[in-house]
Amino acid sequence: MAGWRYFATRLNGDGTETYLAGDLPLKDVQISQVLSGVDNLDATVPVEHDRLRAAGVDYGIFVPWSTAVYAELDGVIRAGGIVVDVDLDGPSLKLSCDGFTGYLSGMPYGDVTNLVQVDPLKVAGMIWGHVQSQPGGNLGIRLDIDPPTSPIRLGLLPVEQWPMLRNGSTGYPLLPEGSRFRYTWPKTTADAEEKIAYGVATRTFSPISGTARCVYRRISDGAVAEQTKTTATLPAGWEVLGRIVDEQPQAADDGSAWEPYKLEWFADFDLGQRWADLAQLGRFDYWVEHAWGDADGITAGGTVYLTHTLHVVYGGIGRRREDLRFVVGENVQVVPAVEVRGVEYADEIITLGAGEGRAMVRGTWRGDSPRLRRPKVVTDKLLRTTAAANRAAATEGARIAPDVRGDVKQLVVRHHPNAPLGSWQPGDQIRLVGAVSGWASRLDLWVRVLETQISPDTGDVATLTVTRSERAAP
Repeated sequence: MAGWRYFATRLNGDGTETYLAGDLPLKDVQISQVLSGVDNLDATVPVEHDRLRAAGVDYGIFVPWSTAVYAELDGVIRAGGIVVDVDLDGPSLKLSCDGFTGYLSGMPYGDVTNLVQVDPLKVAGMIWGHVQSQPGGNLGIRLDIDPPTSPIRLGLLPVEQWPMLRNGSTGYPLLPEGSRFRYTWPKTTADAEEKIAYGVATRTFSPISGTARCVYRRISDGAVAEQTKTTATLPAGWEVLGRIVDEQPQAADDGSAWEPYKLEWFADFDLGQRWADLAQLGRFDYWVEHAWGDADGITAGGTVYLTHTLHVVYGGIGRRREDLRFVVGENVQVVPAVEVRGVEYADEIITLGAGEGRAMVRGTWRGDSPRLRRPKVVTDKLLRTTAAANRAAATEGARIAPDVRGDVKQLVVRHHPNAPLGSWQPGDQIRLVGAVSGWASRLDLWVRVLETQISPDTGDVATLTVTRSERAAP
């Protein structure tokens, strides 16, 4: 296997990079590639080299938040990071480099943006677009969002911004089902203040119940009127527009506040944390891929052509790799510890979704197990139907289904035809087969790669953080 090569560039902040030095004499290199997190590259420059010096800089070309260091193997860039810390330790320099997603850490938002029913994948693009549009902030990152949209929506229209319908007025169109509106009446001398009711658009006629009643729309001219106690059926020439109540709703059906999804300069001081939260809300995974962007690589003027792709995938990154395998005793050097955690066991899942009290959406799943009954309750306010709650319960049930094989958290893997180093990506699922004897001899399961740690100086070995594929369901 060919050796590793390391090189450094200057990030110019306009999306371009300038080549600084190749064949860096790095030692004690530690590379960590993390699924949906910040990669890391740590290394030591053991002694001073003339070609690594820079005028007026004690630590040479390695300038925090300016220099990028890359690790290349077999012509493929395996890792890259921005120098964030430089320690002078006797004759050595110790470098700590964060992956490109770490650029968001501690980064404030510089605008005020309010979003209603917005796709988290769109917000992901907005955050990086905003950061890279600032002077000196363009890393050259391109987002690859797959699929381009998701079914999840964030942010609600505030109550005071709902469309207002006036009883008796004409020209109103039908509103989309499920949308919200306010309803009012012309003021009279008996009313000290304007009366307002609050409604949700529907096409279904239903009788008055308490203070809840229907409002109608006349088909001929779009006039609106409210239901009265004497209205037993829908009048001819009219159609149901919605259903109103007098009480102002304090929260949506899923319990969330009636407010938009906000990005604000006076509140958002750490876009790194906002990005991590967004990934959870939007149920997407991400990782950064660095690659040579041109056959020539580096021009005579020193410009280096690299591409930096931030892969964002709704529902989870990675694929089932039938072409790779981990086998204890072949490319898995250490017999992995198998954890069987009874605290994680459950044979029944109850999912609680949108709504409150008796109106809350509820789903269930029940496994077939001879063990004692152990139910688990999961709350997800994004679930709005019983069918969706049942599917979520089944997914969670499959994730933690009782299995005497337990779970594996770590693998020590060497370079081997079974799975050459660099052949897998974060999120990939690979089959793990046990040894020929011992407690783990029957080990045969699929694991998902969550993190890969490589120490090139110690040989062609990688330490992987993994989990059973079923347990890694998004």
